[in-house]
Amino acid sequence: MGGPIPQPGYATDSWTKSGYAGDPWTIVNCLAHVISKLGTSYTLNLVSSVTGQHTATNYRSEAAKSQTRLGGDRDVEVYRNSPQGPFWLSNSNERPQSGYLLTKTHCGGGSSSINIKVAAAFSERCASDNGGENKEKTYSNNLVARAVHLIRDPFDNIVSRFHLQQKKMIKKNQTEKVEMYPLSKEGFRKFCNSRNETKFRTEEASKFYHGISHQVKNVPCYEDFGHYIQWHNLAFATTKELGLPTMIIHYENYTDNFNQTKDSLLEFLGSTGINEPSPFVTGKSYREYYTDKEIQAVDDMFSKLALDKTLEHTKHYLVPL
Repeated sequence: MGGPIPQPGYATDSWTKSGYAGDPWTIVNCLAHVISKLGTSYTLNLVSSVTGQHTATNYRSEAAKSQTRLGGDRDVEVYRNSPQGPFWLSNSNERPQSGYLLTKTHCGGGSSSINIKVAAAFSERCASDNGGENKEKTYSNNLVARAVHLIRDPFDNIVSRFHLQQKKMIKKNQTEKVEMYPLSKEGFRKFCNSRNETKFRTEEASKFYHGISHQVKNVPCYEDFGHYIQWHNLAFATTKELGLPTMIIHYENYTDNFNQTKDSLLEFLGSTGINEPSPFVTGKSYREYYTDKEIQAVDDMFSKLALDKTLEHTKHYLVPL
């Protein structure tokens, strides 16, 4: 999917399957479930710093902030005939002369909804500035040639989503909620219990968790686990449907096999490293926030709701320590 990489040359207004004739890159969507410096941002920063070349994002506002911060004055759109995106992330590096352009997308992963049920709709979100000015607009999937699929321990992921919610409370000056749900094990569990009491009563939740409702209803933020499963189900289904060669990176790969992971990623992108990488700081594990019984209930959720491919790449997380 995406066709051969065009050779460097003068850009024209004629489209190729990879974008503009003369553009020496095609897009690799970097799929990640939740905004987190631990994985998504680090992966893009790693590629940018090691290759000395640009990366991109689906989010215009993020690109605009990056350009302003670095004193850039060039257009943020990667393709002049695609104002829907993607967008250059910075103005400090060289634009790629070969290979693939790594592009950040969360495919709607910032939402806590479990309504995204059709792979086609999910695919549109993966090629959309769904959180910015072009909320209803998407660029063509024909621009996408490959995918990098990031996977984090679901137990850590759900706690990170709580941290993100806490930051939003602070930003909105919701002092009472910030004090009610501190960044601690107790604050996390209290926050989740409050959500569970409301969410589990909904008809949609009852249908989605049919057959395992008794096990999951007391799991902290069980709905976020359901969203995590469905997001990865749709990510695997979408890359298969689009015929995209896909590299899967588990966050712990950066800790356990950094050089091998870095080299494999650069090879996958058709890029060459010319600089030393910035160090990777391993994120905190939050497994102690859950009981063994809750971990077993989450394992039951995955067994019932996850596609084989999702289960294959997450089952090692579902064992109590």
